[in-house]
Amino acid sequence: MATGVWLESHFNATAAASFNTKALQSQPKARLQFPEWCDAPLDGFAGEWLASYACESYLASPIQGTIFIADVVAVWFIIAIMYRWFQQEQTRRKTRAKIALAVRGRRNWAVLAAVIRLASCAAESRGPSKLGKLSGNLGPLPNGQAKWSECWRRVISLRADRKSDLVKIDFHLFGVMMRSSGRMLVLAMTLLILFEIRSFFQVVVPGIVGPWPVRYLVKCIGLVLSVRIFFDYARTSLTDPGQPAHVSTSKTYDANLVDEEICEQPKWCGKCQARKPERCHHCKVCQRCVAVMDHHCPFINNCVGIANRKFFCLFLLDLVIGCLMLVLLLLPHVRDALRNVGDPTRAHQVHVTAAFMVALIAELLLGPFCFFHWQLVLMNRTTLEHMKMRSRRLAYQKGLTRDRVSEEGYSRGLMENFAFIFGEPPSWGRCYLQRILEMIAPEWVTKRKA
Repeated sequence: MATGVWLESHFNATAAASFNTKALQSQPKARLQFPEWCDAPLDGFAGEWLASYACESYLASPIQGTIFIADVVAVWFIIAIMYRWFQQEQTRRKTRAKIALAVRGRRNWAVLAAVIRLASCAAESRGPSKLGKLSGNLGPLPNGQAKWSECWRRVISLRADRKSDLVKIDFHLFGVMMRSSGRMLVLAMTLLILFEIRSFFQVVVPGIVGPWPVRYLVKCIGLVLSVRIFFDYARTSLTDPGQPAHVSTSKTYDANLVDEEICEQPKWCGKCQARKPERCHHCKVCQRCVAVMDHHCPFINNCVGIANRKFFCLFLLDLVIGCLMLVLLLLPHVRDALRNVGDPTRAHQVHVTAAFMVALIAELLLGPFCFFHWQLVLMNRTTLEHMKMRSRRLAYQKGLTRDRVSEEGYSRGLMENFAFIFGEPPSWGRCYLQRILEMIAPEWVTKRKA
């Protein structure tokens, strides 16, 4: 009986030792070589593969890993350019297919007749050619008079160049690059925010010294801010920025998006082939008109317009508060890590320092940016309108124009400007909100009566 128990325990110990040996041998070489960096594997197949790839690529061979990511980005840009060329070609074919064959033939003969007339005028003229005045590229003809065949070739060449320039303008390489890089920037922003949130819950929360209500309160504030950051980021990126109602046969527009006072004289957008009201701009990156457009932000891969400007301002405010909180709470941890208090590992030192520096740089950059955008909201002004007004003011100060620029613009009063973007505040908190907004808004906005 005793012998059987001993054999069973010996068999179990041998099997456990064999299993541990196989598990140790199955670990990636990078984790065995860099245990302090790769000693916390993630759960699941995807997490295991991600941790293994990060360790093997950036610790064992960082140069090759960087080159691989650069190649992936380059291939992504090439695919985006080819896809844009395919879209342009499909649009051209569909446009040609809609035109009747007889109409297309008459247009081609009309173009040919115009080219012949231009070439004839250029061949018969002396000095600067009439065609040079039209195109600005022919200039003076040689010896005062040119042959008809030479003028014909030059007109054909200029027409081909003009067609090529129009194709390039319609292709808009910068817009293609911005659209393709927008998704990568959104992914990078998401990973960076996740890194900061993980640093908060892994470094800051366990290191809080004090009674349990304080720890619980800090943890709850961090959790609420984390949820709000991702929620406002998703709403800003996925919400339509606001498209004015394009009605070619009517002068009415969507009153929910754009106020009636700024739609009295609608203009015409040549790209969208539709009317656009005042304060509406065409975004070359998004290839559409945006109502009360502020700017195009590549970090959200979307335009900031009247429909998502509220979420954009709240997202900036969440980031500023979260980064400030993280900087203040990480400061003692950075001091202890740099002074080697508690014998920290090199990985912990790099982790704490990197999280602190990212939060500090983000706070220094986003703080003034957030304050600027909140001021624009309280002035009922967009970034494009602010830049245009600033250029006009500089031109007036230099004496280039006599038209004095008014500071008010579309402003209707402090609370009315705020309600234009965020909606009407509740009556019980209106007075308190007004006192807070008066600290941010310029003086001329607070003195103006609605």
